[in-house]
Amino acid sequence: MNNISDKAILVNGRQLLPSESAVVIDGKKYKLGIGDFTVLEILLNSVDTPVDRETLFKVAWAGKVVSEASLTQSIFNLRVALGDDGKKQKVLKTIAKKGYMITSESISFSDISPKTDVPHQNTKPLIYNFIVALSLLFCIGATIGWLIVPSEMFDKAIKRETFIEIYKSKKNEVTATIHLQEDLVTSEKLQLKQDMFTALTNKNIGQLDIFILSSEDYHSYVFVSSNTNAFCVNIIRPTSIEKGLLISMERYIFNEK
Repeated sequence: MNNISDKAILVNGRQLLPSESAVVIDGKKYKLGIGDFTVLEILLNSVDTPVDRETLFKVAWAGKVVSEASLTQSIFNLRVALGDDGKKQKVLKTIAKKGYMITSESISFSDISPKTDVPHQNTKPLIYNFIVALSLLFCIGATIGWLIVPSEMFDKAIKRETFIEIYKSKKNEVTATIHLQEDLVTSEKLQLKQDMFTALTNKNIGQLDIFILSSEDYHSYVFVSSNTNAFCVNIIRPTSIEKGLLISMERYIFNEK
């Protein structure tokens, strides 16, 4: 595999800094996890050619025991960082039964050193916390991944989608609204219980918007409030959307920031 560390790379208009495992977004540097950036580097060295999951596992997590969800989470993280999403897949594509691929149309290379193009700034982590928990939950046995990212990152991701407001309620001085991805059809009853409103009150959250999206591999629950970072929980399918909401809500409430 050719080393790309001596190249300045733009992916979907966002410059990569291989030496720092970071991506430049709107003039600011955001660090990626080592595993995430390794996956990205592998894909960049196989542009327009699918790389199978087994290869990505062997190289990105060599010598480590990780779950299938680790790669799924990395792909999700990379799409957020590169301004892509699992629905449109203009940059990072999932190729059925073959793996993942980055398109040549989305990238460009330059011999100019990234350090000369980007002013020195405090490096901010793209993913503040990243955990993939292999949990045998009592009723669903689902694999759960959760992460916290800067609110503006998910704001941009959310704006690319169309949502329908399906639930809104105000209790204990807390207003909670659930937004469902427009093309995500479900007959499940999605709402928050009284104890959840009490917990939100205890966290000093006055308004909470919950965005529910779906991809081929998982349902994503994005929690957005004015006084905290956006918080996303990914629930691996085939867990129901309703159960996923309950689990992700608990993760959000008990998360310590």
